Amino acid sequence: MLSGVHFYNQTLKKAVSVFGTLFNNIKVTKPGKAEIRVPISYGPMQKFLARIEDAGSDTDRIAIKLPRISFEITSIDYDAERALGKLNKVVTEIPTQTGGKNKTMFTGVPYQIGFQLNIIGKDQDSCLQILEQILPTFKPEYTISIRDMEAPGKSMDVPVVLNSVSFSDDYEADFTTRRTLVYTLEFTMKVKFYGTVVQSPIIKTVQAFLHDSPNSDAIVQETSSLSGIESTLDSPTDSPNSFTAPTTFGFDSPTR
Repeated sequence: MLSGVHFYNQTLKKAVSVFGTLFNNIKVTKPGKAEIRVPISYGPMQKFLARIEDAGSDTDRIAIKLPRISFEITSIDYDAERALGKLNKVVTEIPTQTGGKNKTMFTGVPYQIGFQLNIIGKDQDSCLQILEQILPTFKPEYTISIRDMEAPGKSMDVPVVLNSVSFSDDYEADFTTRRTLVYTLEFTMKVKFYGTVVQSPIIKTVQAFLHDSPNSDAIVQETSSLSGIESTLDSPTDSPNSFTAPTTFGFDSPTR
């Protein structure tokens, strides 16, 4: 059963934002014209193709600007190869001015987020300019560092893998119909989803008391005891905690 404690780390939201940022500064040129920055937006390719067709049939509507880039999430799959122990924890220390406490959370659950990137244009030259600005970066993996993905104030290296590239040109109409070329690139982003974060005081002092045997060299059955371990919290707002853990250990071997 789920714990019922609300938390929201915005992992998927950050992944979408970072992926779109990778391709938001691509430009194309045409003979005799200045550079044009290619617009990028989140949404399915069919949505933009439908807008292009509607704009062609409606003379009062402004046609969608081409070339352009669209992207969307296509899959979210569990990644068993990167899974770690379920009981492993991530501990980060909060600055002393906030109370000097630790933030503890269990290790993240690895997932692969599938992205589809579509390059939409009306001529081959514009589409190829965009494509050639993307392909050299991915070999086929490109790793980016995303802040606050693992813990507050910490960065996580997130690999983005280019899986495939495909091309579509379904132009079969007359000369008055607007032509549309689409290059489709499939990506995989490897992220981790983290659960709720628990704050706990920092143990700053630990005292251990050990009993020394008066006849430590004797080759006889010997029993020594650990009288106690005391741990204290130096924070003025926390009361010291102490406990005693009696432990015995013996030597019954003829040699130590």
